[in-house]
Amino acid sequence: MDLAIVITVVSIIVQLTADRYTGVARMFLQDRTNVLVAAYYVVVCVVSVWLAGALHGNYVPTSTLVATLSLTTGGLVLILPYFGYVFWFLEPKNIIARIRLEAIDSCCEPERTAAQGFAAQARTIFALEEMTDIANNAVAGRDKLIASNAVDAMKDFALEYLKAKPKLNDAWFNIGPDIRLNPAISVTDSWYRRIRAGLSRNHHGAPSRTAG
Repeated sequence: MDLAIVITVVSIIVQLTADRYTGVARMFLQDRTNVLVAAYYVVVCVVSVWLAGALHGNYVPTSTLVATLSLTTGGLVLILPYFGYVFWFLEPKNIIARIRLEAIDSCCEPERTAAQGFAAQARTIFALEEMTDIANNAVAGRDKLIASNAVDAMKDFALEYLKAKPKLNDAWFNIGPDIRLNPAISVTDSWYRRIRAGLSRNHHGAPSRTAG
């Protein structure tokens, strides 16, 4: 029963939050506390099922029965504190802070292979797009607090990135296959290639040679 209550309430809350913020379900399932609590309730249910099958008219495993009752009681007591944790976890400012930390962790690790660097590029771009979407939606909804938190998070990311940029290897500054098809990246990459080739666009939009 306690597992059914937890699954029902948490799934509704997470789904409502995921409608506003992309990636919430992924962050929720990757959180250590959520995984441990879910595992606890699953273990309690499995033990209860096995205990029900082991009970007979002339045989009662006393120690197993006491352990199962203790686990079930613990699950019932845990419901309210866990709901409080879920509400805290899904607060907009905490979601934004978590996305910012993911972006910083993805881009600011200096020692890695080219393949790891390309995967980190994709994770970083995805996190930045999430923060941008949150800021745009907050502005559209006239939610000043969430919009300011998202902008501050992007500012903090930029400052951390500038600190770590000199330590990053050369592979980080190449356009990786994981982000090459991203519209924003492909346009920027094309523009840089044009600049390196000595081409630019005049005020009519037609390509012309730069003076050097």
